[in-house]
Amino acid sequence: MRRQLLLLGSAVIVSSACPSSTVPPISLPTPSTPEIGNPDVSTLSHLRLTPGVHRYRLSQTTEAAGDGATDTIPGTVTTTAAIQVTVRNETDSTFLVTISFDSIAISGGGAVPTRGIRHPTVLDSVVRARFSPSHNTVESHLPDSLCAYSQFTAVGRQLLLPELLSGPVASTRAVLRDTTTYHSCRAGTRIGGRTIRESRTRPGNSGQLEITQETELHGAGLLRRDSVLVRGSITTRGTVSFESTDRLPAFVQTQSDGTIEVRLGSSVTTFRQRSSQEIRRVGAQP
Repeated sequence: MRRQLLLLGSAVIVSSACPSSTVPPISLPTPSTPEIGNPDVSTLSHLRLTPGVHRYRLSQTTEAAGDGATDTIPGTVTTTAAIQVTVRNETDSTFLVTISFDSIAISGGGAVPTRGIRHPTVLDSVVRARFSPSHNTVESHLPDSLCAYSQFTAVGRQLLLPELLSGPVASTRAVLRDTTTYHSCRAGTRIGGRTIRESRTRPGNSGQLEITQETELHGAGLLRRDSVLVRGSITTRGTVSFESTDRLPAFVQTQSDGTIEVRLGSSVTTFRQRSSQEIRRVGAQP
């Protein structure tokens, strides 16, 4: 039972870098390294935020299994949700963006329990951002009581590329980089982590970015009378696609692969986690 709880914690926490989505256990392909030529980020400098309400659908799949552990079985977490991105003008060239989630549905399979756990169905304004021609800021706003759901703030951030500035700034950036720190919790354990993301224009396609993320996480806590230590790393690769001149993407697709080591008392289990995720704007072409 302890391993089940920790497995659920691993799947949910790590999905902050690459969340979840199906039941029964699956086998996802290992992400391949994209071929990247000499990107020209200036081709994306024409993108602009459009005031209004923009709607997306989220679909996630995460599977985790203990390596070499005879008393663990694979577990799967499935998450779907509707996303609302609201953009409004602060000035002619400065925009405020808020991201909310509703119709959230989370289910588990295998070692992840499916009954007796109530999840929130709405998370309001959990990501807030301010974009200007010279400086962009993105902040996460999630109450401590909902720290187990920090993966949704990570999903919201994937719709925003803070380093994608406009005009001459963009034309001088061959590789876009941004770093995110986050905090989460599960099964009595506080988890901290850092994600470093790199974005490059896709060779021969100025309407797409290829992204690579490296996430390191660590945590400590107590589960009943046992101490818990968690550490791990996840690599995420994917594509961000744009339509027309809209700075908000039409489609984001990622795959992730990583390991999480959980030390419970004197017992150590290493979990292998693979994930896939799609965020699609409602009405966007497949």
